[in-house]
Amino acid sequence: MVMMGKDNTKPIGKNTDRISEQGSQTGDLTAFFEKQLERTNSWLNFAEAKSAGMIAVNIALIAVVINLFQSAKVLTTITVIVLIISSMLCLITFFPNLGKNVVIDEEKSNSKKLNLVFFGDISKMSSVEEYIDNVVNNYYPGDDDFKNDILIRDLAEEIVVNSQITVKKYSLFRKAVLADIVAFIFAITTFVAA
Repeated sequence: MVMMGKDNTKPIGKNTDRISEQGSQTGDLTAFFEKQLERTNSWLNFAEAKSAGMIAVNIALIAVVINLFQSAKVLTTITVIVLIISSMLCLITFFPNLGKNVVIDEEKSNSKKLNLVFFGDISKMSSVEEYIDNVVNNYYPGDDDFKNDILIRDLAEEIVVNSQITVKKYSLFRKAVLADIVAFIFAITTFVAA
């Protein structure tokens, strides 16, 4: 099966016939990294949308809890505090990360087991060079000439950084969901006690 580029004229991937011209090969690899950057940014946007939705739900829940459960002040207060913590965790996901430094994980990843298009696995790369090397070795074997291409390095760096940001946002969102679960438990307890 051959994947086609946006214009349906240029095949992408390792199952295609090798094109002898260096420029065409670099174009295929550049197209891969551009598409991967689009995917990573899409995951990043989705993480932010989920956080925004969670903040809206928490604000609504705070209003409901305060209005409905005025008799159980302690449980209502605890529930509201936990919902506020959840909202704050979601708000943290909106802080921009304007640095382009790649955070290097102390544990070097086992790249043979990693999915090189999944943001969670990309974020585990110990360096941009490791990511480029793995993509070239797994999807474009024998095409080592691109490893020093500036555009490819810049795209790969953006992919790795955005993948790390996305992982952080999903991690904070997961904590916010856990805080909401605790708040729901307190809200149910407040309802039963009232």
